[in-house]
Amino acid sequence: MVGKATQFKPGQSGNPAGKKPGTRNFKTIVRELLEDGGIDWNKVPVKNAKELEKRFGKRGGEALTYVMYAKGVAGDVPASKLVHDWAYGKSVDITSGGQSLMPIALDAAVLARMQQGGAAPHGTTTDSEQ
Repeated sequence: MVGKATQFKPGQSGNPAGKKPGTRNFKTIVRELLEDGGIDWNKVPVKNAKELEKRFGKRGGEALTYVMYAKGVAGDVPASKLVHDWAYGKSVDITSGGQSLMPIALDAAVLARMQQGGAAPHGTTTDSEQ
């Protein structure tokens, strides 16, 4: 267990020199791969962790981006959305005021009844009632 003598003192930085100049964050790396055509297809697909380590070394974020990008291109929609979210942030729904846009149970029941040719709401008629 770490003793008090080796812990940081109040106001003391754990990394006084800060980041090295030119260090890029994960979002920047993903954007560069997507926008600059920086995907090296010789690195994709990667089949297992050992292969990832051989190809990318300690650049795990880049490796993960390649794998998820390859899945997205192959039609895996959640993988595609994940890579997009990494690069540009998550989509924000500004149209619903935070409320669910899914129909409530009553609406679903009304829709089901209308599909079966039942009465439509609010005094309107369906084709089968005319």
